Amino acid sequence: EFVSEPQTRNCRAKFEIWPAAFAKNCFGMEVKTGILEIGLEKGRQEGNRETLVRNVESVMKNFNITLQKACDGPGITTKEYEEAKAQIALLHKG
Repeated sequence: EFVSEPQTRNCRAKFEIWPAAFAKNCFGMEVKTGILEIGLEKGRQEGNRETLVRNVESVMKNFNITLQKACDGPGITTKEYEEAKAQIALLHKG
């Protein structure tokens, strides 16, 4: 179905906060994930990284152990820890 310009503009505004099902109705295209879901997932990932880094650093400090031993507890590699810490630094830098 053709959507006139004023209706398209209205759909675009709603698309920014509504799930993908609405985008399909407005634009006739199939989108698996809406903007809101993408934002929520990115927020969860950021929170998980921050929790992981905070927990590893707390264990190292409180038990006076090496990074390797602190990473063994949650079952991650030191490389995964370093990557999570670098991603956090990038997010907070900008």
